[in-house]
Amino acid sequence: MFDFLDSPPGGFCGLKYLLAARLDLAPALLPAALPLLRAGLADPDDDVRAACADALVPVAGSLGVAGPQVGGHGGADVCVWVWR
Repeated sequence: MFDFLDSPPGGFCGLKYLLAARLDLAPALLPAALPLLRAGLADPDDDVRAACADALVPVAGSLGVAGPQVGGHGGADVCVWVWR
């Protein structure tokens, strides 16, 4: 049986492995991924927030270079959300 609650953490897990497997594409993937990850960090469910924070681990070093070109939400903004 499909449980909707498993979808967001599963999606962030897939995003984590995509980012980990293709670090060379991090500059191209982060502009699309960061708004989703930021929304996941703001989710009220702690499982979603944990999966989202875990998805950021492979690209933690690239967050500083993401800059404000990511819809005004750069790496520093994401770091603030993680530390909350």
